[in-house]
Amino acid sequence: MAKEAASVTLTITMALEDTIPDLAQRKRVYVHVVSTEMMEMLYFLPRLQNLVVVNAGPNVETPCQTNAACDRCRNLGRSRTSGKSHPLDLIARVHGSGTAAWRFSLEMILDNGKPVVFTAYQRLEVEWKEKASKETGARVVEDVEANI
Repeated sequence: MAKEAASVTLTITMALEDTIPDLAQRKRVYVHVVSTEMMEMLYFLPRLQNLVVVNAGPNVETPCQTNAACDRCRNLGRSRTSGKSHPLDLIARVHGSGTAAWRFSLEMILDNGKPVVFTAYQRLEVEWKEKASKETGARVVEDVEANI
């Protein structure tokens, strides 16, 4: 459960570390983010040169090839862009709800066969996501824990 603004970014970074053995050596990572905009993840992965975020879902900005990294990262030759579709490394589902529509989305996300990380602000939402994930046969890599 989130306590700070960077919580989502740190949760996604931890999921990348848990599921991509050579992450420290990677120059580029593709993350599909469902329903939110991405915060600056480049700070937490110093060797990463290019982060491509594919935002999906309602109320997200359209893809943009403009480098959205901070000035410091851009000066180091690093970039953060958004795109339409890429071969992905991780799917991040940020702050979903426990509705029937979410259940359908969960099944579609898990059918992809790629690692998925879920974030939530409320314990009830966390418990629902954990239960729904297990019911769909998802392999749980990391148990639910609070970000404190």
